[in-house]
Amino acid sequence: MTNYSRDIIKQIEELTTDNERLKFENRNLKADNRELRQKIETLESSIDEKIALAVKKVCTSLHERIEYLETENGRKDTEILRLKAQINKDSSNSSKPSGTDGFKKVLNSREKSGKKVGGQKGHKGSTLVIPKNLDALIDEGKAKKHLVDLTNGAEKYISKWKVDLETTVVYTEYRLPYGSMPGVFYGENLKALSVLLSNNGLIAEGRLSDFFNEISGGLISVNSATIEKFNYEAAAKVNMEAIKNDVLNGKVMDTDETPVQCAQLLEYGESIPKTADKTTFDVTIRTHSNATTNA
Repeated sequence: MTNYSRDIIKQIEELTTDNERLKFENRNLKADNRELRQKIETLESSIDEKIALAVKKVCTSLHERIEYLETENGRKDTEILRLKAQINKDSSNSSKPSGTDGFKKVLNSREKSGKKVGGQKGHKGSTLVIPKNLDALIDEGKAKKHLVDLTNGAEKYISKWKVDLETTVVYTEYRLPYGSMPGVFYGENLKALSVLLSNNGLIAEGRLSDFFNEISGGLISVNSATIEKFNYEAAAKVNMEAIKNDVLNGKVMDTDETPVQCAQLLEYGESIPKTADKTTFDVTIRTHSNATTNA
């Protein structure tokens, strides 16, 4: 066998060996490829499951929130309807008495006058002034006067007055003959102020008691029973017979006054009534009777 033949045979053997090696590597690569595919499929499946689980969790939470809000809105709507029905109840649609109906506002149709707000031109105003009979008032004990000289005794000066009130507790001691009964009692000024504030000012007895306590710096504590006593004492001094005679001898007697609100108002001297717009007119229905015939 020639050397050439031996070389060819050797090359064929090497090629065969390389072919076998390549086939082996190819099988390994295919196996690796199959393994990678399985891993990818497993990973994709796991990702899909996680995504689906997360979406399901979020959707469940949103559905629960939506159901809660719908339930809450329904509850509030029911409460609103109940309150509206309660507000709109009157004597015509419920068992409530007619006296609880109140007054319904109507729109005010009056035209604007174009005048400025406040006192009009020609309106007589009032200014804080010093009374001309101040000296007489001081002599009568109805007023006091204090002088504060900021000019060091100058002959020419400008007077600037301050008008104020003084609230001072006054203790007056009455010395009686020995053997008389001692005691402490309220004065006429305090009684008069109590009656005035209680009746004209319509201040409740409890608040009036607190008022006396505060303005006196805690020195005077008038309870409700004492305030009622002041009122009884004042009422006992009223000449009711004179009042009865004035009422009974009058041509007419006012027996009742009821404040109401209306949509139209006829003013004195006018022939066409005004119609209210955006508000109502405050009027008073007065009931009169012939006092002389009823006497």
